[in-house]
Amino acid sequence: MTFRSLQRISQQLFVFALCFSLALTPAVGLAQDKKPDSDNRVQKANYDLASRWTTQKVGKMVFDTAVTPHWFETGDRFWYSYETGQGRKFYLVDPLKKSKSPLFDNAKMAAQLTSITRIPYDAQHLPITTVRMVKKDAAFQFDISVPREADIPGLKKEEQAVAGSGQGNPEAEAEDDDPQQQRGGAQGAATPPPSPNRTVYFEWDLAAAKLTLLPDYAPPRKTRWAAVSPDEKTIVFARGHNLFLMDADNYAKALKKDDDTTIAETQITNDGEEHYSYARRLREEEKAAYKFSDKNKTPRIPAIAVFWSKDSKKFSVLRNDQRKVSDL
Repeated sequence: MTFRSLQRISQQLFVFALCFSLALTPAVGLAQDKKPDSDNRVQKANYDLASRWTTQKVGKMVFDTAVTPHWFETGDRFWYSYETGQGRKFYLVDPLKKSKSPLFDNAKMAAQLTSITRIPYDAQHLPITTVRMVKKDAAFQFDISVPREADIPGLKKEEQAVAGSGQGNPEAEAEDDDPQQQRGGAQGAATPPPSPNRTVYFEWDLAAAKLTLLPDYAPPRKTRWAAVSPDEKTIVFARGHNLFLMDADNYAKALKKDDDTTIAETQITNDGEEHYSYARRLREEEKAAYKFSDKNKTPRIPAIAVFWSKDSKKFSVLRNDQRKVSDL
């Protein structure tokens, strides 16, 4: 046997030994990592960790993640609000000019709010959550919540006592109540104590950057089941699982007397069904506000999210099909 043959054989043996050792390594590792059955334990569900990621807690960390445009009555401009860890800010956007600017000066707003209410506010944490454009977009109105005992010049004492209390509007009261208190509650229960806060209304002039207190302002009564068009001429709502609409005149009747038999409604869908409905799903404690009864099993209730076009001629809804989703 030549030296070359011996060299070839030794190389083949080396390769074979190497492959065998590599094949054996995972098995040895598994054998070493395997623990006796007595040491194996089922990992328990970590509910404390899961509770950190509830919608309420995540909302405090994430804030806003999308923009909702609110179109002006004239032109192609819109405003939107956006909240971050540095507070909520309002912006004015002109798509044609490709421009974006603050809707108002936060520092001036905070200074004027402080001067009028005698309550200190800072520009970063204004109590404004939404605004309503008025006077053909020349101004906007908003409301804030203040302590009931606050002494605000220009606001009459009797108005201070009831401002923002929701008196005379059962639906508003039902909306403000704590759902946990409603659950299982019986009629005739003790009247809850009045809210420690009240609502005060203001108007901001965009051109003059001036804030005005509205001591005599009475907000229009609204119902929780109505999705009102921008021009306030058409109202969309749900009955059962389908969509209905009515005009402003009939809506005014409904505000005065919900069961007025002269109210005219128009059904616009007929394919709604359970788990594929045009109506918003209500919790059991919410149903009391909508007067469900054996005689009225399909009262007016809120529709799923309604998105109106700027001209109030069209609207869209997003309907989820959950008919094949199993109960959890």
